[in-house]
Amino acid sequence: MRVLTLCCLALVCVALGMSVPSRHPGVYYWGVPDSTLKLEVFGDYTCDATADFWLNVVEPLIDPSNPYGPLAISQLAVVYYPFSLPYHAASFSASKVMTTLDSLRVNSSLLNDKEQHAAHKYLFENQAVLYNDATHNVTRDDIEQTVMDIVCATPEISETVCTALHNGFADTESDTRSVWKYSCEHGVSGTPTTHVNGVAFQAPFYWGVEEWTNFLLGLLDTPYSVDL
Repeated sequence: MRVLTLCCLALVCVALGMSVPSRHPGVYYWGVPDSTLKLEVFGDYTCDATADFWLNVVEPLIDPSNPYGPLAISQLAVVYYPFSLPYHAASFSASKVMTTLDSLRVNSSLLNDKEQHAAHKYLFENQAVLYNDATHNVTRDDIEQTVMDIVCATPEISETVCTALHNGFADTESDTRSVWKYSCEHGVSGTPTTHVNGVAFQAPFYWGVEEWTNFLLGLLDTPYSVDL
């Protein structure tokens, strides 16, 4: 059934089409747009595999104390795109909340990059309340409130941001759908999906932070390209 769902999703993605976004839809959690390397992560906030990859690979990868070789922001940018899988009931709600949070960072001075990053990480750390028995017999409004509660419980998030998050929440559904369509346009049908410098790259399942670090450092040492 899951394979059939993904096949149907791929067909829908192809058929959708989308307008050109007014700004790049991804969120930079490390690095800058002109960093030498760009690691793009298409993930589902309620997918345990996405959480595992982010918490156990991406976070250690961008940690300045990475023992395998720290990557400076001039060397590596990490961009995240929320991509809701159709069989994860709470996923779109989580994506919508986080898209609203991103709009606060972009359009106001209430939130900075580090605070948004902290909320993103904290949501992954607490995602267990967003699937299986935890979401039985609850409404979409209940799920959205749960996600907001997690964000607002992030130590770095202020009460002012929480208030603005609630007030601006109704206006971001189209933005959330735009990110989803953008991901579809780039061939994404499952999570986590990773692109390196715009090229889809599926690392072996056993790769951890050491293998990813060595791979990316190897690209920095290579003048042109590496065959995948």
